[in-house]
Amino acid sequence: MILRSTTKMPEIWKAASTDKTRHVLNGVYYEITDGPEGKQGRLIATDGRKLVYVPCQYEDGDVPGIIPNDAMKEAYKQGKKLGIVSIKTFLPEGYTVGKCKLQNAAEYSMIDGQFPKYEQVIPNFEGKKTIKVCINPDFLIEISEAIGKGNAAGTTLELSLNSDGEFDLGPIVVSCGTGDKTKAIVMPMRM
Repeated sequence: MILRSTTKMPEIWKAASTDKTRHVLNGVYYEITDGPEGKQGRLIATDGRKLVYVPCQYEDGDVPGIIPNDAMKEAYKQGKKLGIVSIKTFLPEGYTVGKCKLQNAAEYSMIDGQFPKYEQVIPNFEGKKTIKVCINPDFLIEISEAIGKGNAAGTTLELSLNSDGEFDLGPIVVSCGTGDKTKAIVMPMRM
């Protein structure tokens, strides 16, 4: 599996669970699918409340499996300066659970278990009217911290969008839930 980035390398493991009772979510699932251009890879991480998936390059001989977060973090450290993360996944003879090898030859056992059927929670917007909103993620973090709710346990941000019916979005109001009088405004970005 090869993950390349010309900008910031995705830190996908940050979306994975750290709850030890949910061990199959304590890693990043490496999925291999057959696409129109041959085999394709995808990395998926979830904690049950958020989900991130990132396409990656399949390498011959790769096997699917759950790569532990520690292996992903180490691979990220090694590859971040080069803009490329490479992890070789394989199934040694006689083993039922795969292994992964990093660029520095460190080897990790993949997590044994069945990753959830994540496709069921990904919305299919095909044939439906949609509005796409682009927001600078750093702005949301800064706003969360500015209104005093950053990193507080159980905090939720409420985003209020108002469209005039012409799909021309105006400012987005950010608050910390119903009844909270503290508000912030973020402007949508054009792509």
